[in-house]
Amino acid sequence: MEDSESRDATVLIAAIERAKEEMQYAENYFESVYDPDLVDHAIYYREAARKKYDYLLKLAKKEGLIKAE
Repeated sequence: MEDSESRDATVLIAAIERAKEEMQYAENYFESVYDPDLVDHAIYYREAARKKYDYLLKLAKKEGLIKAE
């Protein structure tokens, strides 16, 4: 069972790292667009990336993988 839990923790931590990279990419994308239609898209994309990252952090805290602040 511990091996499975360890694997699950590794998968979750990797997902958090990917989500963090996606959030940074979304922020860069937002900063680089000028067309009003793309600005709207960039805002939604940035918010979605933040929500995903926040969710994964919350899950990791619940699982005791990271300290709750």
